[in-house]
Amino acid sequence: AWRQAALIGLSATLMTWLVAHYAARLDPDLLRQLFSVFIGALALRMLRRRHAHGGAERPLKLRALPLVGMAGGSSMGLLGIGGGLVATPLLSGWLGQRQTVAQSLSLALVAPSSVVALATYAGAQRVDWSLGLPLAIGGLFTVSAGVALAHKLPEKRMRAAFAWMLAATALWLFVGSFFRT
Repeated sequence: AWRQAALIGLSATLMTWLVAHYAARLDPDLLRQLFSVFIGALALRMLRRRHAHGGAERPLKLRALPLVGMAGGSSMGLLGIGGGLVATPLLSGWLGQRQTVAQSLSLALVAPSSVVALATYAGAQRVDWSLGLPLAIGGLFTVSAGVALAHKLPEKRMRAAFAWMLAATALWLFVGSFFRT
């Protein structure tokens, strides 16, 4: 729904812009460690409670969407990514939406916030375009297949896969932050 997407997207974009100006001045290794701890905690919470939402989808509370947008936008601004990682569990757990609905609303948050975060970090000379552009192109070619697969997977399997992906990423980032040269 466009109204829901606009509510979450606008609040996230504003918060991303505000927080990114601050975060662009922080040490990148500190940011990497903060992010890895954050998504690790999120993964553990999801794995502990992955059975929590097994019932019917609840009506979406429009007043809560700006709060979800602010939380996701803060993550996007502080860490450059993670808005969807914040919004998806908030939307599916706290607001009782199906996993696919939560992920689609998260994209309404991520798309405009990504542009704002990218512009802010690029302005602070914190973007490696030689890595970023190939990653973006690769993502463009694979996103449709991922969405199609998401709609075919059962709800519980989808939540578990998402949580395990977060846990693996957190571990990889955290351990890797201590071995960087």
